[in-house]
Amino acid sequence: MARGANPGVGAKRAACILFCAAAGSCALFAESAISLQEAAARKSSDYTLVSEGRAVAVTGQVSIKPIRIVDVFHVAIQEKGYGLVLEGTSRIFGQISPGDWVEAHGRIVQRAGLPVVVVSKIAAVSAGAPPAELPLSPAGVQNLERLGQLVVTQGEVIEVGSNFGGAYLRIGSPPNALKVFLPDSPESRQAFSGFSVGETVRVTGIAYQYCPIPPHDDSLSCCFAIPRTPFT
Repeated sequence: MARGANPGVGAKRAACILFCAAAGSCALFAESAISLQEAAARKSSDYTLVSEGRAVAVTGQVSIKPIRIVDVFHVAIQEKGYGLVLEGTSRIFGQISPGDWVEAHGRIVQRAGLPVVVVSKIAAVSAGAPPAELPLSPAGVQNLERLGQLVVTQGEVIEVGSNFGGAYLRIGSPPNALKVFLPDSPESRQAFSGFSVGETVRVTGIAYQYCPIPPHDDSLSCCFAIPRTPFT
């Protein structure tokens, strides 16, 4: 795995699996335009974000509709082979759709390991067809460089369950089995009830992470995906 404050840190596969008051301050905290790769860059020591707390502007293409995660909404964007999750309210994301190219302004934070831009303002620059899913194996999804990207994967179901956050399937083969997660909603508890251990399923979703304890290099499938469509 590459070391240092470098986007290449994301190449590691995990074991398991979104103002200044004075002129003198503006130079430190002024918003800057950065790439999605730069926004997700991590420190080598504990995989926290290089740019955490930084005010930025990022651009990319929206791949999914806003998904509610507890009391906020997450939207994924991607550009030039990299992805990023945006966090905001239903009002902020109310006018964007999959396929839109957007410019988002906000501050970089880390949510249980996941790089996120908390959006204060977002605008659609142009519209297009939604991006195509990137086909990967269940093990191939579990890579820090895939976070925020729209992927499609396939595997044998080895577990069906639910927890406080929603419903999940675990697919693939240990030790690289992948947890496919649907956030809690009136539909999520029933969404996976028709599937059984031993069946093969094909899933489309966003590569995701939930790893609240440093180093944030693991649990890429503890909360793997926010599906655009659960199954194809």
